[in-house]
Amino acid sequence: MRKVKYPEMGKRIRQARIEAGLKQKDCLEPLGDITAQMLSDWENGYVCPTLTYLRNIANFYKVSLDYIVLGKISGKKESSITTYKDATEHIVALVESDVFEINRTRLSNGMSKISIVSIDSKIDEFSDEYNRLLIAKNSMKKDLYEQAVKDLIEKYNTPLETKK
Repeated sequence: MRKVKYPEMGKRIRQARIEAGLKQKDCLEPLGDITAQMLSDWENGYVCPTLTYLRNIANFYKVSLDYIVLGKISGKKESSITTYKDATEHIVALVESDVFEINRTRLSNGMSKISIVSIDSKIDEFSDEYNRLLIAKNSMKKDLYEQAVKDLIEKYNTPLETKK
């Protein structure tokens, strides 16, 4: 039995193809004249595609390399947060970026309300712009909205000004 070396990447490659509404045979030529066995090996996580093929996959399926390789959601609309572990890892990464902090408020029913609060003016600016896009979302075509979100995110592609 062959060893699965890249299970998560394989799942993301397969999912991107399925979400694009394509069968494996439809992808062979556009991905660089690959064989059905190559695509099957990638999707099953047996083999990692070369960088050239990874670029082809990302471009053809209209997702980012970060999504295919790392599972980062910048190139995918769907959230990568599916478990409490995923959520806590994201919270830790936000807080450790030194531009967010956690606020906890005890509610009367004994539960707590946890808020992740920005302590950075650029994040506040982004939040304002993103909220305006969310308000306009229903009156926009889906592809225009998605492009506007990508453009907004790209606008803030600058290094964090940490307080450390």
